Amino acid sequence: MQVMRARAALILLLALTFAASLNSLYQSGYVTAVDNEKIFYYERSLSNVEFLAQYILTQYTLAPVIVYNSPDYPLVVGNYIDGSPDPGFLKRKALIPVRDFGDGLLLYQKEPKP
Repeated sequence: MQVMRARAALILLLALTFAASLNSLYQSGYVTAVDNEKIFYYERSLSNVEFLAQYILTQYTLAPVIVYNSPDYPLVVGNYIDGSPDPGFLKRKALIPVRDFGDGLLLYQKEPKP
């Protein structure tokens, strides 16, 4: 399972790097099964450090792409270790799935505003 996730992460890195080269942007947003502001809240309260660990691991794996803890970027990485994406959240944030890499790793594109 770890080999599949590593392979998916590599493919995601290549996709982000290619997209970034087209736009001259080496940055991406990040979403997971909990709201973004809760990632650091859970860590500070020591109730769950897994969300923060996965975010940091995603940043490390996708370097040189800068991964921000926000869904407000043209490209957004979805990392769902526990659970699946909330369809309501994705709709509110105008995130359209671009590719599902399997094992809870997805790439979204921000829907352009009309």
